[in-house]
Amino acid sequence: MVGAETVRKLAQRVAPTVSRGRIQLLRLAVVLPAVVILARVMHLQWVVAPVVRARQSELAVRTRPVPATRGTIRFRDGTIAAQSRSRVVIAVHYRALERPLRNEWLKRLASQSGQGPEQLREQLLGLLPALAELTGTPLPQLEARASAIRWRVSRLREAVLARRRSTAALPEPPVEGWLHRLATLFADARPRPRRADDFVLKEETWYYPLVDLAHTRGAVELATRLSVLPAVRLEVRSTRTYPRHHLAAHAIGYVRSTGEDGTGGFEGVAGIEAEYDRVLAGTAGWLRESRRGDAPYRTAGGKAPVPGEDVRLTIDPRLQRLAERLLADVCRSGQARSGAVVLMHAASGRLLVAASWPGYDPNVAVSGGSAWRRLVRDRRAPLMARYSQMILPPGSVFKPIVAVAALESGVVTADEQIVCRGYYGPDPGRFRCWIAQDGGAHGPLTVEAALAQSCNVVFYELAVRLGPERLLRVARQFGLGTPTGIDLPGERSGKLPAFGPAGGNPPVELLNCAIGQGTLLVTPVQVARWTAALINGGYLVRPSVTGRRAVLRTAVPVDHRTLSVVTAGMVRAVRSPRGTAHRALGGAAVPLGAKTGTAEVGPGRVPHAWCVAFFPVERPRWVVVVCLEHGGHGGETAAGLVKQMAEAAMPRLVSLPP
Repeated sequence: MVGAETVRKLAQRVAPTVSRGRIQLLRLAVVLPAVVILARVMHLQWVVAPVVRARQSELAVRTRPVPATRGTIRFRDGTIAAQSRSRVVIAVHYRALERPLRNEWLKRLASQSGQGPEQLREQLLGLLPALAELTGTPLPQLEARASAIRWRVSRLREAVLARRRSTAALPEPPVEGWLHRLATLFADARPRPRRADDFVLKEETWYYPLVDLAHTRGAVELATRLSVLPAVRLEVRSTRTYPRHHLAAHAIGYVRSTGEDGTGGFEGVAGIEAEYDRVLAGTAGWLRESRRGDAPYRTAGGKAPVPGEDVRLTIDPRLQRLAERLLADVCRSGQARSGAVVLMHAASGRLLVAASWPGYDPNVAVSGGSAWRRLVRDRRAPLMARYSQMILPPGSVFKPIVAVAALESGVVTADEQIVCRGYYGPDPGRFRCWIAQDGGAHGPLTVEAALAQSCNVVFYELAVRLGPERLLRVARQFGLGTPTGIDLPGERSGKLPAFGPAGGNPPVELLNCAIGQGTLLVTPVQVARWTAALINGGYLVRPSVTGRRAVLRTAVPVDHRTLSVVTAGMVRAVRSPRGTAHRALGGAAVPLGAKTGTAEVGPGRVPHAWCVAFFPVERPRWVVVVCLEHGGHGGETAAGLVKQMAEAAMPRLVSLPP
């Protein structure tokens, strides 16, 4: 056995060797990290730092658009229908409205302003009370505005966060050992997967207006007192206002802001605002701004904007207000669901009234919010301009077109009489005349008398003699089935029946078309247009609500004697005791020629009511159309509105020639 003495001697020889090895390992553990850290510091100092300094000294240039002042829209009498107004507002950065304030943002703000973070925190927490004292705005009102802004942005953030969380995060690339880790210390940092909530919304970088300033003097004083707060600034913003609110809203239209943060210009969305957007908008200018590093931007040049042009409407505000009031009274009383009124100059096509109900306030459309959302969701469709976008069967107001087609085609003469037995064809219960409801019949009638009494049987016979091709040809010549070209967006063209080949269809559709029923659909402005052609010598005019376009007239190939017979029948409809418009219009203070219409829409449903008239009879110049959706019989409520419009308009029109 090895003795104890031998073991002791062996241990003495091994101990120094072990101690020296441990010391070497310890030295390596201390020196190697120090070398790595030193190398990284040298890399940052000699490689990264010059790049950062170069970037800080780089010249940053940006070009910012400057919107032009939008042109004013005026009514016929020069009063303002729409205008742009500049306002000075106190705008506050969103981060200054957050509660609690973010420490990281305060530190960045402090580095820019030269103030301490805690000092800034104290000032910003007292910002709303200070604004309330300086501007006289109630503090609860300011707090409510700030709360609404926070709520709106937080909702946006929650929506974005939900989308980000629903997207699976990419796995982090695997690490390939300690050598790879060491190598990455000297390279640019790899992109690391970020948390789902690690993002900034653009809405969180905006300045939001809290206070509108009423006068410039106050703005200058506040600018001086608020200049120490980088998160608060004064801005000049433009707003589009409609001082007459609902009046002619469908014709005027509305705009929306082109700047996401409310600092841009406007673009037209509906009505004249959209149709003449380029004219009203003008030409935007621009500012070129530059800065070095993190310094504030400074203006380095630019171009001034060119203001937009004004647009004057042909609409007369007094007559327009009357038409809208009459429509509102009828519809609110339950006599109709909706309606439209058109008053047009027959020779030029210029509209003095373009009324539609229900209506809306364009100011609500511009401001948005819950009121605008309710307006869009309204089932009554208040945004629809019913005079050019509502298409309905015209009923008997289409009969003058059938009469023109029959007289021009020679299938009937002005003196020929057609017998009405109360029904058409062999079946007394099928194609009946309206007078047969009381068991009566019109007897022998000329075309003129048939127009005055609106005899269905006569027009059935005329349509059968004409055939679909000749009837539709004349209808197209009078503008049916095509847009009128009115200078308003969204106009509908209506619809003409699609008759099949000869012998392919039973005469049902043709007979329905003869009395303005079936698939024949028109707009109120189309009715006004073809009626104007009957009284202006046979010219189809292009309707317009402004005076910016030249009058466009297209000659319709029709004999003046034919027009005389048709217009005489419309005058007789008012003057003759048997005329369908006599009861409502016979006692009017203005001599009228008219045609009423009742468009059936199915069993158990209230029909649509139409009435079209021209005046004065001795020298016809004006056409008025009233259409009431589900308004009953045309010779009742619709004709009553025509009477009120004509009587109110005639004195006004004498003093306001187009």
